[in-house]
Amino acid sequence: MGDAESLSAFLGVRPAKIPSRPEAIVDPKRVLIDIARESRRRTVREEFAPPPGSRVRVGPGYAAALIAYAGEQWRPKVAAAKCESLDRLRRYLSLVPKRERGVP
Repeated sequence: MGDAESLSAFLGVRPAKIPSRPEAIVDPKRVLIDIARESRRRTVREEFAPPPGSRVRVGPGYAAALIAYAGEQWRPKVAAAKCESLDRLRRYLSLVPKRERGVP
């Protein structure tokens, strides 16, 4: 949620709907699903949110939608500016040789 601009565009909600302090959120998955429920796009609402009365926590397309977002729109550098733990991870990975990370 650190990249509020791209996430709000992906979800079809106003940027103000994205929390400004993502690392302070106790249950980020629930918050993300609640934000998606307010999307202007029916497909986003259906992918992220479980059907009413369901016992599952996420909608049927939740994982696939997040993978698509991460691969196509998410800007990790922007997100790291708001998420200290992500920033630490990025700095650490920059020190680890690519071959040790499984990157050719």
